[in-house]
Amino acid sequence: MAPLVSSRAIGFAALMGLVSCPALGADRPYPRVPIKTDRSAEQDTSLQTFVTRFRKAVADSDINWIDQALSSTFSVINCNGGPLEPCAPGQPKTRASSGATAAERLRNGLSSIISPDDISGDMDMDDGDESDAAATPGKPAAAPDAAAPAPPPVAQGTPTPASPPTPGASAAAPQAAPAPAKPKAEPPPVEMLVIGQLAGLLEADSMGSHPDVRGVACIPAWPSFDRAAAKKVLAVAGEDDDNLRVASGDTPVYAEPRLEAPVLGTLRANDLVPLMDDQSATAALPGWTAVRLPDGRLGYAEDLGLDEIAPTGPCFVRENGSWRIAFLALRDR
Repeated sequence: MAPLVSSRAIGFAALMGLVSCPALGADRPYPRVPIKTDRSAEQDTSLQTFVTRFRKAVADSDINWIDQALSSTFSVINCNGGPLEPCAPGQPKTRASSGATAAERLRNGLSSIISPDDISGDMDMDDGDESDAAATPGKPAAAPDAAAPAPPPVAQGTPTPASPPTPGASAAAPQAAPAPAKPKAEPPPVEMLVIGQLAGLLEADSMGSHPDVRGVACIPAWPSFDRAAAKKVLAVAGEDDDNLRVASGDTPVYAEPRLEAPVLGTLRANDLVPLMDDQSATAALPGWTAVRLPDGRLGYAEDLGLDEIAPTGPCFVRENGSWRIAFLALRDR
């Protein structure tokens, strides 16, 4: 029977170099996990028309149209389970906004991520600068410009009599001043901030089917991938799911965070890639991220080639034959 070796002896041997320990950044290969997106929704002309009208309503601050475009079951959902968990109404680890009506759920859901200071700041905005002609209290009025010529003196002669009216000519009636244009009514501050949030969520230019809810399309296009395989990648890399990204296109990975460094390999478009927390080389060079290649080597990629795998934005559904806003998906960071 082999003698038992104590943990203290193993630790001492490791310190003396007798037992090899995996080095930081050691090669840890993992299988490629491709990501797919179903963008067939972009070919639906009725949906494209609805989204175009939605964007116009946001640009025009037309909160009434937005309220009427909400589905009867609309809610703002906040997905707390991380990017590898399904994000849809009724799924575990999701929180839906409260409210008796869809409009209330929209305001309550988006107001929860808006700072109260933003709301009070909008209400306290100055109406504009005071006129330059008004004197500041406690400060003498500015002297007139010395370079400006003085007005000529008015002659004090005999006043000229007014000409008598021409016979048969009627006196001209005084013209009424044009009525001032009625200012456009602005939505209240909370609604304005909600519209600002919607504008940000509509910036993406792609649209695709929701991977977990049939018949629902979202902006931007949501990725679909094998979640179990993605979790294995994280286990190999020793990172958490917030460090997963997807390559937006063919992305070169360099031996060092500079374009002149040797290229170790290339991430293919839609490859899932784990980011590494080794920030020692990238801290001084913003715009670079440490990543692990599928062959296990550690390298560096430019941030612009890596996208989030957990999008946020509006999703749409057909209701009684017409498109409606089904829900807004948000994620805790």
